[in-house]
Amino acid sequence: MPNASVSYGLIEGSAARGLDFLAGESIGVIGCGHLGSAIALQLVSGGFPIDRLRVSRGKSDGSLQKILNAGLGPCLAGNEEICRDCSIIFICIRPQSLPELQPLTFSRNALVVSCMAGVSLPAIRRLLGVEAVRMMPSGPDSILEGKGIAAIYPHNQALSQVLQALGLR
Repeated sequence: MPNASVSYGLIEGSAARGLDFLAGESIGVIGCGHLGSAIALQLVSGGFPIDRLRVSRGKSDGSLQKILNAGLGPCLAGNEEICRDCSIIFICIRPQSLPELQPLTFSRNALVVSCMAGVSLPAIRRLLGVEAVRMMPSGPDSILEGKGIAAIYPHNQALSQVLQALGLR
């Protein structure tokens, strides 16, 4: 698991105040397709500073256009930058693309959140050399409406607070 001493800026009752509890944190979304862009947009609409959000895109021009249309152009970054600089990293790529992330080096203290269906935590550890938390959210539309749900394993209080602040239960 991520270093237990890392607090991710969490304070009691923080979900009620939006995303203020993430002051000083940076969040990255690797794979800004339907799910990744929904998470990024919900972060921004919840008040997370756009200058501390990083998103990466896949190879398609469609994903780039979607990012630009959503106003997330200033957040575009490479996967290397996200892994180096972000304290919370959502991996929102298709499972078959996971081997493409193998050369990356994740920060030891980062909270890495896998949103990939069907990829076990041991497989992520083996391929990426990082401990992660799995998150299985409802669809992007329900996330954008603030009515989403998400299961996380193993339990992680920091991630639970982020999801609550985004309207996920």
